[in-house]
Amino acid sequence: MEFRSGICTGWQQQHIFQRHVDGLGHIISNLYINRPSQDYVGLFGYAYSRGNNTSTLKNVGLIGNSVKGNNYVGGLAGYSRGIVTNSYSTGDVSGNTYVGGLVGVIAIRSPTPMRQAV
Repeated sequence: MEFRSGICTGWQQQHIFQRHVDGLGHIISNLYINRPSQDYVGLFGYAYSRGNNTSTLKNVGLIGNSVKGNNYVGGLAGYSRGIVTNSYSTGDVSGNTYVGGLVGVIAIRSPTPMRQAV
């Protein structure tokens, strides 16, 4: 991966994310993803929870996004089966089906609801 003058190349998005992210209120500006033929597109493509391993995405802001994918597309995550809380996303997000500004699809299963996400 290379990061130079605000340009990051070579990023290989991990397909399934099973961890915790606390953005601590930080903001990611001008996220650009252009993968129109790929499914599960976002900063985190597929945030998944199973058993006691609950994926958590919280306290992160995304502004000025340009995210393009095929199906399951969102600024923060294309698909989430975990907790998304106190997070927001602005900008353009586009795709064919299951597209959302913050998360393309949230599969809510008790006790992992989406809370305070904008």
